[in-house]
Amino acid sequence: METFLKFEAEVDDNGKLWNIKLEQISCLTAGTNPFNIVKKEYTPNMKDKLFFLPGVNIPRIKLKDFALNYHIKTVRDVADANVVFGGNLSNSKVLSTNWTSQVDTDKFKACFEALVELGKLDDIIVERVKTALEFYTQPIIYSDYRSISMVGDDSLYTGLIVNPAYEFNNSKNSTYAYTVEEEYFELVEFLDGKEVIDEGSLLKHINGDDAILINKEVYEQLVAMLDSSDVDNHVLAIEIMSNCKLNESLFYILKLLGRYSVTISCCRSVNHVNFKSLLSYLGVNKNSMAFTTDRKIQMLMEKGVLTPGMLNALIKEELYNPSTFHSTMVQIKTVTVNQNILKYLNKNYEFRFLDEFEPVEEVIEEQIVLTTTEQTPTWL
Repeated sequence: METFLKFEAEVDDNGKLWNIKLEQISCLTAGTNPFNIVKKEYTPNMKDKLFFLPGVNIPRIKLKDFALNYHIKTVRDVADANVVFGGNLSNSKVLSTNWTSQVDTDKFKACFEALVELGKLDDIIVERVKTALEFYTQPIIYSDYRSISMVGDDSLYTGLIVNPAYEFNNSKNSTYAYTVEEEYFELVEFLDGKEVIDEGSLLKHINGDDAILINKEVYEQLVAMLDSSDVDNHVLAIEIMSNCKLNESLFYILKLLGRYSVTISCCRSVNHVNFKSLLSYLGVNKNSMAFTTDRKIQMLMEKGVLTPGMLNALIKEELYNPSTFHSTMVQIKTVTVNQNILKYLNKNYEFRFLDEFEPVEEVIEEQIVLTTTEQTPTWL
C-alpha cells in the first residue's frame, strides 16, 4: 500500500480557478490485495481470540457453540486477536475501485508554481499546497477529469514565456485507482505482511463432525427435493447444503448450485445467514451461482479437493455432449488438462472417451504349389 496525493480544483461564481485542494489517499497497485489471506489448516486452541475481516459470514449461532467448547472469544480490535480470518470477499470490501485521472508530479508542480507567479491563488492556499508537496516523492498525482481540465486550461497562463499547461496536458492519462476506504486504513496498515487464515478453515470446524456428507446418494435425494414443487423441500435442501461438510461435499454443492441456481435464488433461504456463509466460503453471491467447467475445477483446486474422478465426471458431463457435437465422421477420443492441473495432481491425466481400435489382422491363406521333377521328354 502506498500513499499518493489527489488534487481537486475549484472555481468561483465566474468560472475562474480560485482553489486547489490536496488530500492523501492510500492505493494499491493493480493485481495486489490488501490482505494476505492463506489457505491453511486451523487447529482451535483453548482461549483463542478471533478477529473477522469484513466480508466474512460466520453464523453466530454456530460460532457460539464452538466458542463455548474451546473457551474461544471473538474480539473487535484486531490488535487483541491471535488469529485473524478473512474470506474471498474481504479484499474487495475494503477497496474502492474508481476510474480516475493522473498527471506527472513535476508537471503539476510547474503549473502550480506558474499560478503562484501569476497571483491566481490566495496565500493560504499556496502555503497549504506547498506543505503537501514538500516531502512528496511519488511520480504521479491523482485527480478527476474536471480538475485536470481546469488546471490545464491554457488561458490561465497568459503572460508567461513558457506555458506549463502544454506538458501538463501531455502527461495526463486515465487508469483505475484501487483506493483503501478510510475506515479500513488502520486495519490494512496493521495487517500489512501478516498472515490471515481463510474462513473455510473455521467453517468446517463450526459445522462439526456430525455434519452430513453430500455423496452421490445424498446428491440424488437433494435433486429430487429441488425438482419438487414443494417450497418447503427447497428450504430443507438449501439448509442441508449450508450445514454439510463443506470441503468433502464441494463437488456436489457446485453441481447443485449450478443446476438449481434459479430455484435457489428465488427461495427465501437464500438470505439466511447459513447460506450466506456458504456463498462467502465459495466467494460468490446469490446472483452468480452457475459456474463454468473451468471455474468448478479452479474452485475444487483452491479448496484442495480436486481428484481425477471429479475431472472424469466434469469432462463426461460437460465437455463432451453428443447432442451438441454434430460430426458423424470425427469423434473425440481422449482429453487431457493443462499444466497447472497436472502439477496439482502430480501425475499424468487422460480421460478416454473411446477405447483403442483394434485392427483386424488379415489372414493370408497358404497356397500349396505342387512341383514335379523335371524330366527329359521321351520322343516316340
